[in-house]
Amino acid sequence: MILQNVFTQVFFGKFVQADNPSKIQIGDGTCIGESVWMNTCFQNSSIVIGANALIGRRSVISASGHLGIGSFCVLSPNVYISDANHKHTDIMLPILDQGVSTRDEVIIEENCWIGINSVVMSSIGRGSTIGANSVVIDVVPPFSLAVGNPATVKRMYNPMTKTWDSISFPEDIKKMLEVRTKVGIPNKLDYHSILCQNSRVKLGLWAAGCT
Repeated sequence: MILQNVFTQVFFGKFVQADNPSKIQIGDGTCIGESVWMNTCFQNSSIVIGANALIGRRSVISASGHLGIGSFCVLSPNVYISDANHKHTDIMLPILDQGVSTRDEVIIEENCWIGINSVVMSSIGRGSTIGANSVVIDVVPPFSLAVGNPATVKRMYNPMTKTWDSISFPEDIKKMLEVRTKVGIPNKLDYHSILCQNSRVKLGLWAAGCT
């Protein structure tokens, strides 16, 4: 199946592979880089990629349940995103015979940047950045910077001061979430509208996902 015939408003690089395209949704204006593999493991698996996103070369997106990538996200090359792990508890059985453990869903919300060579196994809140070579196994709050293996939050956006404040201890995250509760941050829908309004690209396919 020629993917360009299925997703007519999406840009594809060479050698892109999509298993079960009927289980995949991709928004208008999104670019899928060369040698990307999108894999839905089971009949009820699904992948949803928003509009105006960039999926970097040689990235792998593998879903056993539901996996979502929001509009305006940027994935650097060699990013691996999955909601499942192979079980490996029984040393007397081949790993391939032990099945998989899976989360109900992994969601990367709008306008996230995932650094090169990163592994993402948990959800990431909107407006967040993941540093290169990071391994995300815990939920990253919205508007955060997380780095490392395992990835830990190092900075969070403070809506009161409009600055990115350093995070050193778990208590710092709790305090920042309390500030956000008082002041407020954009929800997913409002944030998507803000991104569309502020995007420098107003014409053609890149604007289609904002209508």
